[in-house]
Amino acid sequence: MQPLLSPCCDHLFPLYLFSIEYPGDSSEISKDCYELKKTDSQGVVNSNSGGWQSRSHELMEGTDALKKLAAYVLHISNTTLLQVYGNYYSALNPSSVCDWWVNINKGIDYNEPHTHGDNKFIAVYYPKLCSLPGELCIHSPMSMSLNFGNLFRITPIENRIYFLPGPIIH
Repeated sequence: MQPLLSPCCDHLFPLYLFSIEYPGDSSEISKDCYELKKTDSQGVVNSNSGGWQSRSHELMEGTDALKKLAAYVLHISNTTLLQVYGNYYSALNPSSVCDWWVNINKGIDYNEPHTHGDNKFIAVYYPKLCSLPGELCIHSPMSMSLNFGNLFRITPIENRIYFLPGPIIH
């Protein structure tokens, strides 16, 4: 039997979770998030149960601190994801692909399990945490069940950005 001369490897289910500390000012971002809430106290209801969620914003909308955070997320995704996954992640067009919003949860508030459709990646940033923060729960894509045995639980760290594939339930 002859060996394959040019084996081809495709990324069938490209999965990753990586995180990085944000070098910017988390207190400034936190302040700006609460200012957003003051200007639109109703917010929107998408995945949030209790809590407050802002409307979706374009990449370069918002205060200087929020624009810097959005640009940093895009930079990290375009460099790291391209290094890890090569051609699967082509460079993203910042004017058409990236948007952001703010969630503010307190006490028993939480976000329902959801995905971000066919988005290649999402980033979750925690500028500020309470003394008993909740968890970022990621459901296994290898199971059709949403039961608790298929969860990867992360206790978030303040000022850290978490990146994961958009189609993953979290």
